[in-house]
Amino acid sequence: MTAKTRIEPRVFLGLILFTLFFFREDLAISQNQQKVGYIYVTQFGVEQGLSQSMVSRIIQDNRGLIWMATGDGLNCFNGEDFRVFKVPVAAGPVRSDQTMRELIVDSDGKMLVSTSSSIYSFNSENGKFNLIGQKPGQYPFLIHANIKGKELCWWPETGYQIIDSDHQKPIRIIFEGGDLTSLKSNPNSALWLPDGTLLISTNKGILELQISMKNNEIVYKGKWFALNYGCQSLTLSKSGKVFCLSGSKILQYINGSGIVHVLDINPITGINLFADSKDNLWISDRSHRKLYKVADRHLEEVVLLTTEGKLIDTIAPSVKNIFEDKDGNIWFGTDGEGALLYSPDLLMFSSAAVGFTRCITRIGEFIYAGTFHNGLWKMKHDLSGAIRLNPVLFSNDLYFLDLTADSRGRLWIATSTQLFVLDGAGNLVFRKAMKTDNAKFLVSRNKQVLLSTDSYILNFSDDEQPAFIGQVFYPFLSAIITVNGWYWIGYPYGLYKIPAVPVWPEIQLFEKRKEIISKPVFSILKADSLVWIASENGLVYYNSEGGNVPLPDQLRGLQNEILYCLGRDAFQRIWFSGNKGIGCISSDLQRVVMFGIANNLQSLEFNYNAFYQDDKGQMYFGGINGLNSINPSLFKPDRKAPQARLFSLMVSDAEYSHGIPAGYIDLELDRTKAHISGKVFSTNYIRTEMQEFSFFLEGYQDEWSKPSSNSLFTYRNLPPGEYQLWVKCWDSNKNEGAPICLIKILIKPPFWKTWWFLILLSLTVITITVMIVRKIQEIRFGNKLRELEYQNAINKERLRISKDMHDEIGASLTRISILSELGEKAYSGTTQSCPDYTANQ
Repeated sequence: MTAKTRIEPRVFLGLILFTLFFFREDLAISQNQQKVGYIYVTQFGVEQGLSQSMVSRIIQDNRGLIWMATGDGLNCFNGEDFRVFKVPVAAGPVRSDQTMRELIVDSDGKMLVSTSSSIYSFNSENGKFNLIGQKPGQYPFLIHANIKGKELCWWPETGYQIIDSDHQKPIRIIFEGGDLTSLKSNPNSALWLPDGTLLISTNKGILELQISMKNNEIVYKGKWFALNYGCQSLTLSKSGKVFCLSGSKILQYINGSGIVHVLDINPITGINLFADSKDNLWISDRSHRKLYKVADRHLEEVVLLTTEGKLIDTIAPSVKNIFEDKDGNIWFGTDGEGALLYSPDLLMFSSAAVGFTRCITRIGEFIYAGTFHNGLWKMKHDLSGAIRLNPVLFSNDLYFLDLTADSRGRLWIATSTQLFVLDGAGNLVFRKAMKTDNAKFLVSRNKQVLLSTDSYILNFSDDEQPAFIGQVFYPFLSAIITVNGWYWIGYPYGLYKIPAVPVWPEIQLFEKRKEIISKPVFSILKADSLVWIASENGLVYYNSEGGNVPLPDQLRGLQNEILYCLGRDAFQRIWFSGNKGIGCISSDLQRVVMFGIANNLQSLEFNYNAFYQDDKGQMYFGGINGLNSINPSLFKPDRKAPQARLFSLMVSDAEYSHGIPAGYIDLELDRTKAHISGKVFSTNYIRTEMQEFSFFLEGYQDEWSKPSSNSLFTYRNLPPGEYQLWVKCWDSNKNEGAPICLIKILIKPPFWKTWWFLILLSLTVITITVMIVRKIQEIRFGNKLRELEYQNAINKERLRISKDMHDEIGASLTRISILSELGEKAYSGTTQSCPDYTANQ
């Protein structure tokens, strides 16, 4: 195991100062004089899920996943979780096969792994190993070069072989002059050049292979470069230069010209040489557990630092390999310390552990910090070299409330019991007893210094000999600015807006009816036409007339946070501190980036009135454990947008694959077990704990889920239908990646809900209905027919009766007519024979 030393931050900063003083930057590279640089790394070991602390090789596949060959299996890392893959006993009967040494991946995603005895191909999608060759104790070596879709390997007994479809075949190298020395030397690294040349470093020199095709066969023409100390490592810089590490020398290979000397790196015994994308050379000295970097032909030792809570650890690992991922992060595989991640683009704050910091100011090149019962501190503008000033005068009994500088460059100090004035040499020139729980220096004007306390505004002159002028009764002012002829005044009990006056002693008391906010106000900032307020009730802002302006959706999360200070940089961004770290609001108000312990913050808790911004824009924040400082120009949030990918998948509560699922999956689920769940990862490895993910199941949800740091998704009891699962992510700087479709889902309905069944059912219903209707119509027709027949019979009967009656009536009428005629005849005869009765009358 490597050595690990823990030191207090203040002692560490002192060591940095001493080192920077002792080693000048312009010294040439020599045996006894070297610069020392410090970088912060994130350590991933067994505690974080790594299967074993020896990491022999680190690579990145075409999906963005990091793979590590360790002493106990193959590890896949997504920035948060590890998945471990081991060779099954049936596939590799040799126990040493779990000790993995080399790992390569081609453009198609095919992976090869070498162990202490074997070479395997590995399918990352199903997690299966396939044995290619095995010879116990042989220590095969994989050549990092793809030749016509095939890979090269080397075995001590059989030499170089080509791997084709998981089978090995010896190759024949044609040498100039027939020199076969290289075949007997152990290779340790390989380099595939853009022009098709393959370089292999060995313990005796460099083997150059020119590869061509002849009669559909691969022809290998070799050239040998012997080196007295062999070649431990090869690397290709971004500018196209090939560097070789040979003992304590860095050499350069020039195609067609041979090997030339570049640098001596005595007394380093280099093992690994690596060129990053910025053309820096990294050298690991495993025997002395040291790491070096060469930039512009200057060599410096690199000390690796890790942060654990309030402490800074130095770590001295034995670095076995160095790798740079697609985003420019540097990974170190170590022997005993796991994997280390260095992110050059990660914004790191300067830090000074001086205790609970309550107030900050700057005079010249020095920063002054007053603390809560831990004295007064002075340090350089980069927060290095912190020293405590006059511990006798400024003892731990004092509670520092505020600091400021007057027009003569003197330091004014307000404590809970006294006011002090120090000259540039640190000598006490004035003091005044007072008792207050709160104090804040207001804007100095007309050679006067104004101090707001619990109940008064105290007025002092800043003449050669400071003097107390007088005081005016006034409640304590926590913040005050002038906007368009108005004072915006922050108060422990609210925010007020009152007319500005030219003379401070004449300032009027604010009235309750003019209150804008009823919560404690800590800081006020004018930015363009808006007045920003940091309060106990979160962030709020107003227009210059005092009208409330609603926060955009992206800032509403700050409404319920306690914010202590506000500052604006040259890029029109708003910086703030609170109880969850330091944050930065973009100029378009569309994103908030938070910084935490990973950014070297003294803690996540900061303090009211502990903020200072100098005339160069440098910002200083005071917290419960000390100070942090940042040059805002170093913060460049815009980066390549991340992408989210599948890391694991459960289908119907069963594991979909024993490996890493492919980028796009087409599923058909059983309707009785229509469940899916899984985990995604981001291709960006900078501050993965600050990444956010959002999911959208098209066809099931109406909108995207609320972004959160939770990378898990779960959908259960999905109804039948067709769905597509989409995901998008944001990195720690809130750069938004494009939506990615992960899964297409088909859930077939039961047969009684299928379209063909519904059509058949509909046709059946229609047919039955038609038949029923027809039957009913037949019945109705029959009934109607019978009714008509009955009616017809009645009508016939009526006609018969009518005819009979007509005949009978006719006969009767005939009889009547006959009888009438007979009667008339009879009557007429009677009349003639009888006398006229009337006439007789």
